Amino acid sequence: MSRLTFSGLVLALLFMNIYNGWCQNSDTYEQNIDQLPDDTAKVNKLLNLGEKYCAINNQKALFYLQEALFLANQLNYNQGITWSYLWMGRVYYYKDEYELAITSIHKSKKLLEETKDDFGLAFYYFALGSVSKVRGNHVNALEEFQQVVHFSRLAGNQLYESAGTSALGMIHLSRGEFAQASKYMNESLALKYEIDDQKGIANTYNTLGSIKEQQQQYDSALYFYQKGYEIRMASGSKRAIANSLRALANLDITMGRYQDAISKLEETIDYYIELDEKTGICYAKMHLALALN
Repeated sequence: MSRLTFSGLVLALLFMNIYNGWCQNSDTYEQNIDQLPDDTAKVNKLLNLGEKYCAINNQKALFYLQEALFLANQLNYNQGITWSYLWMGRVYYYKDEYELAITSIHKSKKLLEETKDDFGLAFYYFALGSVSKVRGNHVNALEEFQQVVHFSRLAGNQLYESAGTSALGMIHLSRGEFAQASKYMNESLALKYEIDDQKGIANTYNTLGSIKEQQQQYDSALYFYQKGYEIRMASGSKRAIANSLRALANLDITMGRYQDAISKLEETIDYYIELDEKTGICYAKMHLALALN
């Protein structure tokens, strides 16, 4: 099975964050992986497992990806080699080991260019852009995410095109360039509606709300935050709902609506306690203290 079968996955960020149907069978993959013959299908399954654990269990992810790389080299399976390096780069990114991330990611470029793999190149530049962004190198990040958009369009992959445009918007927002940030976020939103990416739509509305809030356009900010919150409520994702409630509560504090903020933050804390998300609890309690004060 070609590794490009999995081109609908998000990464990120924005990280982006979606798994295809193979995730439902990943436990079976893990139980039976040693019994499989040493062929390209096994490499792909090892890549799947490395991808699954990329952001949640770094050591486990690296174990599977190194096995995939070793077997792909034995089989002279270039696609397996390429994606092993790309996903190892993503794992090192999540481990905050950025030099290792860059080294690993760069090892895939020659093969990607030789095979004219447009989606692979979009992924390559997304991985590089993510490292540049987190290290504060906005000039490189802008160039790299522009390449994400370019190669995603060549590949006909709207999910990654929307991720690239969203990343560009986020960088412009961090630089206080609100007009550019709004332009890219609205482009991303249109793409996400085309592919019915409800999670992405909610995230984009939340970012648009943040843009308006920083511009002190509070009624517009409330509109966008509320739109995102409604989508997240419909999805039932407790973490996403809690994040929306926290954004709405912070806006209430800014607008002097302290009792509304207190109510939302108390609900937010309940969600974070249920999720055992201690960082979220801390932030929510800090803002609750502000509202009570």
